[in-house]
Amino acid sequence: MILTEKQIDRLVNKLKLDKDEVVDLAMAIESLVRAYTNNNFNVRCTTTYAKAETRAISNCPFPLDVGDTIEVVENSINKGIYHVTSIDSNKYYLNKSLVTGPIKLVKCFYPLDVQKGVMNLIEWEHNNRNKVGIKQETISRVSVTYFDQDANNQCMGYPVSLLGFLKPYMRGRF
Repeated sequence: MILTEKQIDRLVNKLKLDKDEVVDLAMAIESLVRAYTNNNFNVRCTTTYAKAETRAISNCPFPLDVGDTIEVVENSINKGIYHVTSIDSNKYYLNKSLVTGPIKLVKCFYPLDVQKGVMNLIEWEHNNRNKVGIKQETISRVSVTYFDQDANNQCMGYPVSLLGFLKPYMRGRF
């Protein structure tokens, strides 16, 4: 996953949210970051073949930890992003089911500045999502002024200023 267990616990305590809610939000923002940057954050030279079972992977030659993100590539049925939820003996259990058979895996790695930026996005989502568009609000005699919601102020539903941390990780689309 894009955030570590420690970072998720910190957000749960700070924002007073349910842990599952933070995990779901982190997974959604992870997809957003990957789509926006056109970058899969794959670690090179960790592509390997493993044996897929219903919700587990065995015979994986590189070590994985709980919370790691892996991507199944070159397999039209199982293709996608998976997260390691638990480890037992020589099996890694995932958050989603797989179709049994050999698969090609790539381990994903997110730099610390991307993780911190995602934490900021989650905080913004919790604190400001219901106020989107309001620029100024006056209580007496009720006056509300809204932001101009054009491409200069927002991107993918977030203020452009919050997505600046992704600039170095942008890849061209071909």
